Amino acid sequence: MRCVRYLAALVTIALGGCGGGSPAGPSNALVAAGGLPFSDGAYVVSFVGGSVECGDVKNPQAGTSVSITLQLRRDGTAWTGTSGNALTFHFEPGAVPAGPPSPSAIGITGTARGSANDEGILLDPNRGQFNTQPNGTRITFPDNTALSGSFPSPALLTFSQGRIDGTVTFSRNGVTSTCPPGIVGWTMNKIPVP
Repeated sequence: MRCVRYLAALVTIALGGCGGGSPAGPSNALVAAGGLPFSDGAYVVSFVGGSVECGDVKNPQAGTSVSITLQLRRDGTAWTGTSGNALTFHFEPGAVPAGPPSPSAIGITGTARGSANDEGILLDPNRGQFNTQPNGTRITFPDNTALSGSFPSPALLTFSQGRIDGTVTFSRNGVTSTCPPGIVGWTMNKIPVP
């Protein structure tokens, strides 16, 4: 299942980056002013933790991957993302995380709080994008759980990625798994507008 989610994220990147209905990118003025180059609208966010690292090598498992739809709106140079009434993210400009990023990567910092159930990956099958069914797993973030990440390339502003820097809990059918800080990765892809 994890490979399918990574593959679906890569397909989204490829299709979104080729102008296939993607909205126009944000103005360069916003990026130059220290803002993040998101755009208002819907994004698919996928969270993946490791079964071993999160203590989910058991039967039955809680699962350690969740995909949700997040609605982003600008809040000055920061952005607020919500999924229903139970999950909220706050993104703002930050340092580029350590590693081998592009010299032109744009750093993201932020917080998450609340919980949401996996929605699967709900993309347009008419464009060859994958659909996966919800897996029944719920993700929960304690209040103000730190996150970090980046837009790896200013040439592809519909995609960002990073890590959750705090503890994350996955649950399904009464079974839970807790991931320590830095284990859960996230990817976020803009949902193309037809």
